[in-house]
Amino acid sequence: MKKVLLLLSFYLLISFSPDKTFAQLYWGGSGSWTSAGWSTTNSGPYTSAWVSGSAVIFNVPASTITGATTTFSSITANEDVTVTSGGTINTGATIATITVANGKTLDFGSQAISTAAGTGFVKNGAGSLALAGGTYTGGFTLNSGTVILRGVNGMGSGGTLTINGGTIAGSGNRDLTGKYTSIIVGGNFTLGSSVSPASSSASLTFNAPISLGANDRIISLGANDTRLNGIISSTGGGLTIANSTGIVNELVIAGSNTYTGPTVIGVDSRLALAATEVIPNNSPITLNGGSIFTGQFNETYSTLRLTENSNIILSSSSVQSHNFSASNLIGWTAGKTLIINNWQGGYNSTSGTAGKIFFGNNASGLTAQQLSQIKFFNGTVNSDAVQLSTGEIVPTGTLPISLTSFTGKAVNQTILLNWNTASEVNNSYFDVLRSVDGKSFTAIGKINGSGNSNSAKDYSFVDENPYAGSNYYQLVQHDFDGKTSSSAIISADSKIAATQLSVYASSSEVKISISSPNQGKCLLQLFDIAGRKLAEQSVAVNKGFNSVVLPLSLQNGIHFVRYTTDGETINQKFVR
Repeated sequence: MKKVLLLLSFYLLISFSPDKTFAQLYWGGSGSWTSAGWSTTNSGPYTSAWVSGSAVIFNVPASTITGATTTFSSITANEDVTVTSGGTINTGATIATITVANGKTLDFGSQAISTAAGTGFVKNGAGSLALAGGTYTGGFTLNSGTVILRGVNGMGSGGTLTINGGTIAGSGNRDLTGKYTSIIVGGNFTLGSSVSPASSSASLTFNAPISLGANDRIISLGANDTRLNGIISSTGGGLTIANSTGIVNELVIAGSNTYTGPTVIGVDSRLALAATEVIPNNSPITLNGGSIFTGQFNETYSTLRLTENSNIILSSSSVQSHNFSASNLIGWTAGKTLIINNWQGGYNSTSGTAGKIFFGNNASGLTAQQLSQIKFFNGTVNSDAVQLSTGEIVPTGTLPISLTSFTGKAVNQTILLNWNTASEVNNSYFDVLRSVDGKSFTAIGKINGSGNSNSAKDYSFVDENPYAGSNYYQLVQHDFDGKTSSSAIISADSKIAATQLSVYASSSEVKISISSPNQGKCLLQLFDIAGRKLAEQSVAVNKGFNSVVLPLSLQNGIHFVRYTTDGETINQKFVR
């Protein structure tokens, strides 16, 4: 009977003992991690001793702390934290969670991290974690926010890198070759950032095999160039390359990739081929505003869909073939153009002498409408495309004009455009197009051509109402028979001052003062710190000073006014 009671007592002790928990300590002191600058409560006083293995919370703005040889179980940073190097911080050979709040940075600098087997990290929260790290092998999981690599061992060495979301960036170029046994992708993510201490010019290189899983994954390019040398595989998922920086960034792929889903190349994104046959042959291609840079390598593709103005950039220094499947049954978005750059040959409906592009193996691989959306750019103007009996697409015969120069410069408050032709054939007129971003153009003028001419001709046009700052221009030449060709895009900076905003908020209204270089319409929107839109109003503005009053009672705190016109968008922060 005593034996039964003893066993029952032992069972109850195991069954009802609470799970192991870690003490929470709040930092509010100065000096070393192991100094008496801690508190068991958020409000202090920060005079308690450090307890090894505790869960760390940073709630004091602009905290600083010096590292030490000790152990923590987790870190939550609700404010900016800078760690000065000291000792070796470790997790007790476990996987530790680090959570950084939105808009905040936990910067470990060059702090040494334990290299013990089993040590690893899980990054949560929308904020940034910067670290040089150590050769720990327990792996690294990024769920959200940004990881900024101050060294190549920032996310460990010899373990698995799991990316479920967030951003990976470098404070400098980071070659992560050999650092991970594999990369598992469980969500969309970004490579590169310009948020300090990351550098927008830093490149990242990976060589581990990458698994996309069953879903299509979006890789956004947030800075400079990224190189993926490992094999990219999937169980049904495809690869979309995106870019939100407004500056063309490049993703280089070099593996014999096997993913089975589509390949989509988005606006301002460039997919560069660093070896032969790196895009899976059964992966349908969509060009949605990006470009393919072929290098000197041959490639076989599935079908091509065109949904936005895009480019294929050939290598002019080597012979290579790019073979798309016949795409005559694939819908292309009307009005969008595919530009072929660096094509070498006679521009007379004959085969190329360097990079060649094929659609199928006969003259029906593209429809007539699709062919009309392809242009070959020779560095000056675009030429129409035809398809040969082999399936190769090539530029047509004699160019309608020989454009020798096209320039723009600021003259007082205007932009003066000048261009010259050496010869013209059947040239009816030029449309002058302008853009604020170099992407979406609007016609602002028309200049008659010279018909047929074998002598030099000079043309000019004055843009009386340019945008403040950068303006982009393009010429579209029209033949008498309705055919067109386009020039290269040029830019010119105006001398017009940019729009200026000032905001004052009282208890009952928000007064917005606008100094505008142009007359027109604008959209005013007001947001709180959480991004909730509180007001919106369309306003006609005059050149010069304008005042707009919004009858609105705001709570105390940070707010934003967004001013949007055809030419610019301004976000102005203010405090009520």
